[in-house]
Amino acid sequence: MTESNSPTPTKNHFGLPPSLDHHSVQITNIRLNRDNFLCWSLAMRMYIYGRGKIGYLTGDKTEPEKTIAQHATWDAKNSMVMAWLVNFMEKDISANYIGYSTANDMWDNLSQIYSGLGNQTQIYEL
Repeated sequence: MTESNSPTPTKNHFGLPPSLDHHSVQITNIRLNRDNFLCWSLAMRMYIYGRGKIGYLTGDKTEPEKTIAQHATWDAKNSMVMAWLVNFMEKDISANYIGYSTANDMWDNLSQIYSGLGNQTQIYEL
């Protein structure tokens, strides 16, 4: 076999391959409003799960102590998930979530507030 001269992907300073650190596809065409939480949440969960970050939503990936070296990596990944969520909300909703410190807290609050609004219609449509 001959050696390939194609470069192998390197990892960034957070240990992520470049393809997982940035995305070039739109997550969803759905922006969270007061009537579409079910569809929006399913699309977001699918995307976040596919990116290997579902633990940040569920709370399974807990924040390490700030003195531990892994904290910077956790913080970067948690922030990335929060940015994905906020960027696919209507502006009047996203303004209420900018100050959250974890994706899990944000997700739990969104679920509590929006899961009952308008979802009966969405379930019927599905």
